[in-house]
Amino acid sequence: QALPHLEHLNLAHNHLAAGTVLSTPGLGPLPRVTSLDLSGNSLYSGLVERLLGEAPALRALSLAQNSLTRLGRRTFWGTPALERLDLHSNVLMDIEDGAFEALPHLAHLNLSRNSLTCISDFSLQQLRVLDLSCNSIEAFQTAPDPQAEYQLAWLDLRENKLLHFPDLASLPRLLYLNMSNNLIRLPTGLAQGGEGIHAPSEGWSALPFSNPSGNASGHALSQLLNLDLSYNEIELVPEGFLEPLTSLRFLNLSRNCLRAFVGLRAGFLPCLVHLDVSHNALATLALGTRALGSLRTLLLQDNALQDLPPYT
Repeated sequence: QALPHLEHLNLAHNHLAAGTVLSTPGLGPLPRVTSLDLSGNSLYSGLVERLLGEAPALRALSLAQNSLTRLGRRTFWGTPALERLDLHSNVLMDIEDGAFEALPHLAHLNLSRNSLTCISDFSLQQLRVLDLSCNSIEAFQTAPDPQAEYQLAWLDLRENKLLHFPDLASLPRLLYLNMSNNLIRLPTGLAQGGEGIHAPSEGWSALPFSNPSGNASGHALSQLLNLDLSYNEIELVPEGFLEPLTSLRFLNLSRNCLRAFVGLRAGFLPCLVHLDVSHNALATLALGTRALGSLRTLLLQDNALQDLPPYT
């Protein structure tokens, strides 16, 4: 009310959780504020709603470095225009179903450095960037909706506890995928014809890039440019696992347990320019004469190779 034209407000690293502002109507109406930084204020769950109040024009909100443990359905009801939300470095363990339903324009969500253990029924179709790094996530699944049109282009799942590669067939617009520093093992084989065998845990796919519709021209993740699977427990990349990634330019498989890397089929990873399979246990490298036709950088240091293909 006193600052009717205020558009940007930075209250980071204060002591709002201990102040009287929470016993009053919070910050009061914020009719024109588009960016608000409340990071580092020791805020805990239940206080955010009172502090925010009505902020109908707010597009960017930082609640990073606080003490939030859960997000409820009403947490963001006062911020319907929100596009960017930063929640990194809290202690979030629970996100209530529908917590983000009041945010139809949310495009960028940072949930890194929290205590999340599972992402099930992911359904934020409008989201473009999702950072889930540095949690304790063991499973990531999208909601089972065949009509969903997910816009997600950037997904960071590094430094979690994933045991298997998630089924990402419903995320066809993904460009960047980081799953380094997990516990991932890939299935040891595929049936003839490229059909995936199921991994031990329900909801995980042996061939996560396959197109459920069977349309060869519409493979899931055919737009993916960057895939990082370094620092996992991968011993073998199954035949057919990477073949749908026809746009991939950067592939990092370093610091796994790889014993062999095979790409014999013509047109295998046709756009790949950078391949890192260093720091593994590679004894076999088998590449077809027409595979990896765009490759510029090949990192093979610290392996067990004794021979290379003559045309390498």
